[in-house]
Amino acid sequence: DKAKENKIDRVIIKLQNPSYSLLNELISKETGRLVAIFKQEHPNFNEFPFSNINYTIKACNITNQEEIKKLEGLRDRYIKLKNIIRFAEEDNIEHIMERFLDNSEISAKIYKILQNYEKVKTKELIRIIKEEIYLSRPVLVFTQFRDSAELLYKLLKKEGIDAKMLVGGIYEYPSYELESFILDKIKVLVATIDMAGESLNLQYFRTIVVCNTINDNFKKRQLEGRIRGGKVIQLLYFSSSDKGTIL
Repeated sequence: DKAKENKIDRVIIKLQNPSYSLLNELISKETGRLVAIFKQEHPNFNEFPFSNINYTIKACNITNQEEIKKLEGLRDRYIKLKNIIRFAEEDNIEHIMERFLDNSEISAKIYKILQNYEKVKTKELIRIIKEEIYLSRPVLVFTQFRDSAELLYKLLKKEGIDAKMLVGGIYEYPSYELESFILDKIKVLVATIDMAGESLNLQYFRTIVVCNTINDNFKKRQLEGRIRGGKVIQLLYFSSSDKGTIL
């Protein structure tokens, strides 16, 4: 899909990845099961129980410490599962394997899917970067997570691509260091999306690639508000929700 506005060429590339689709379906079913467990004990609570646990406790009048602990356990499992799919959206399978899997039945199912996981999005990203470099267009790649940025940075170096990395928020870097990234005339910069909501000048880059959905409208406005022309590409898996796209 393409749309041109204010001299910005916006492109959404939707990719098929059977492993991601299987993982997304599995996690959707498991998170639904966690909600169902809560609903069995609190059928009159019609809101989502894990977004604000203090509100849920108060609304359901939960005073028993064991019940509170059970609710917190369900919430923690839900957050863990959602983080798994968020890292998978960036093809960061290594982080999932190292940090999120345990001896549970659901982890065994996730591990089975990840064993044959093909990094479709990463391959497409590298293809785009090489093409843009050939056209002498500086590229800025945004990931959501620091670990994903570091993983991609190492991969680009392995591919022989001249890249630099910038992770974290604006307050981790003095202004002169931020400016040096631009003055160095770099070809590729890999950065976390935190930088999109800060003061990093994006006008130098002619191509910006976003590797995940952006659900924060403020970040969307910050990102596009500091682009003057050029191309914004967003890579999505078909299972990703269109609700979070930047277009």
